[in-house]
Amino acid sequence: MIYEDHILKMQDFHGFYAKWTSLIGYYKTHEEAYVAAERIYFTHFKRTRYKDYDSFKVRVSQNFGKVTPEPKAVKRRKRIVKNKKRK
Repeated sequence: MIYEDHILKMQDFHGFYAKWTSLIGYYKTHEEAYVAAERIYFTHFKRTRYKDYDSFKVRVSQNFGKVTPEPKAVKRRKRIVKNKKRK
């Protein structure tokens, strides 16, 4: 199978990070964008790149510092949904 360059670049951290940042605009949270990037990675390489989102965040923080937090509106929406489920 012939892979395109952007897929092959996902094999290292910077390529995976670039794919994740390109997907952030399409999802509500950074974690959802991470799951989408992992799905793409798994489709092509039949394994996951990172164990979970937290391990990815650790790797990002080792390279760049703190990961950009989710917007307040997203956090607020999660809290509202969580509170509705409790009732």
